[in-house]
Amino acid sequence: MTQYRKCIGEYEEIISYLKRYQYIQSDINHNKEILASLSTSVQGSIYKEMSKERAMDQALDEGRQRRERQAQNKEPKKKEAIPETYIEEEKEEERVRIPTKFQNSNIPKPDQPEEEIGNIANKNKEEEIPKEEKKFRKIQKKQAE
Repeated sequence: MTQYRKCIGEYEEIISYLKRYQYIQSDINHNKEILASLSTSVQGSIYKEMSKERAMDQALDEGRQRRERQAQNKEPKKKEAIPETYIEEEKEEERVRIPTKFQNSNIPKPDQPEEEIGNIANKNKEEEIPKEEKKFRKIQKKQAE
């Protein structure tokens, strides 16, 4: 009988272990389900964060490319090698060019010899005299009338 009770005790102990095992196993399965749902939500949030980072990186890359293109457009284009004689001729042409507002006036032009400037000054004086004479003549006519 003692052996019988001993066997029953061992049997009950094994059953309790099995019940604990089942309880632990159900706990493990429940935890696995929780982990799976958390992992999908975490994966979703990670995916969202990664997509945000990718979008930000892409926007930064586009901005960088746009700035590079603008910088390339703003850079002065390199001139081809021009012979020195051509450059000198070009400089001479620039000196000869006179703005249109100076062409028909008696104002001294840039790069004009001093003799011509003196002649222009004399012309200006000659033009002023007739104006004064005209005024004087008008006054005389009014007095005569």
